Amino acid sequence: PNPNPNPNPNPNPNPNPNPNPNPNLNHNPKPDPKSGTMLLLSLLLFVLAAAPAEGWTGGAQSVFSVEADAARLRHLLRETRAVGEAPPAAREEMDDIITRLADARVPFRREFLGDGFWMATYETGAEEPRWKRQFNFLKRSDNRFGQCYDPDSLEVKNYGEILGNACFVTAEGTFKGTFENADPKATRCPQDFEVYVNKGTIHVGGLSIPLPVKGVGYLRVLYADRTLRIFNSPKDTEVAPGQDTWEKGGLIVCQMPPEELGEPKPQFFA
Repeated sequence: PNPNPNPNPNPNPNPNPNPNPNPNLNHNPKPDPKSGTMLLLSLLLFVLAAAPAEGWTGGAQSVFSVEADAARLRHLLRETRAVGEAPPAAREEMDDIITRLADARVPFRREFLGDGFWMATYETGAEEPRWKRQFNFLKRSDNRFGQCYDPDSLEVKNYGEILGNACFVTAEGTFKGTFENADPKATRCPQDFEVYVNKGTIHVGGLSIPLPVKGVGYLRVLYADRTLRIFNSPKDTEVAPGQDTWEKGGLIVCQMPPEELGEPKPQFFA
């Protein structure tokens, strides 16, 4: 007879063969579908933010960095307009952003060249243009300068105030560019235009007095979206012998619609 009354031959009284006393540890966990989805989304966002966006911008920047730069530049331009002149630190930052936006080579859409009057909000890259130096001799910070391009009629109106709506100057003409017969899907900035001004007028208290303004300007669109444009003069404006050029080569001008700056349109364009 067996002297051991325990019929279980296993001397270990613990029926659990797993020697790990922690019941929360599982060597064969089931996959969590939520964690897998989050991992895929994280990888997708990383790729979109880090990879070159050749299909979107044509440059080395991602579409997110371009939009962030454009938003930051708009903010700085609004602040500049509010105080009248940008401090050196702001000018340096704006110049850096302008360079990055130009390097992005964003798609050019001809409708971004239209939409009425746009205000010049910042100039850099060359000496102060003649249209601002000559007409803003009163140094009024609320005077407005800008342009109105019509991409359908190919007409342009330049505008500069001496004393607000009470006294201002216009210079009108036509322009032509490389976008006219281009495939819009393949057209990117920069885009070059020639501007032919053949009519000038000074408007004073309801009177219109002709001015002998005539010349050829050169415009390069470095960047354009619905509320921000960056223009460059690739070379000096051509004028009559003995006259001072309106813009020096290298000048860069940022423009925004007046409503984006919290201002009304000039009465001339209303």
